[in-house]
Amino acid sequence: MAPGFDQIEEIQWKGSEIRLYRTNGGATTDFGVVIRKEKNLFPGLLLVRRVDDFYPCYSMDGRATDSGFAINDKPSDCRGFPDHGREFRLKPFVYF
Repeated sequence: MAPGFDQIEEIQWKGSEIRLYRTNGGATTDFGVVIRKEKNLFPGLLLVRRVDDFYPCYSMDGRATDSGFAINDKPSDCRGFPDHGREFRLKPFVYF
């Protein structure tokens, strides 16, 4: 990965991975968290879908649920969502 795009969490969900990455665009940009759904179709080909992003934010916790995944902010002043958590519903066989 490029500098400033570090994986901080990985959640396994029905044959794909939900990965959370911490971003830092530089000296004048706040830290943020980008959430992507990724699936290896075969070696060398990764299908990626950007699910959401939160700025400013430094870190989050995630967990799989039956219908997708849920995230909670750690005590790091995430102001991306008001309730300190959010659930995402995903469909297992529909990618985009």
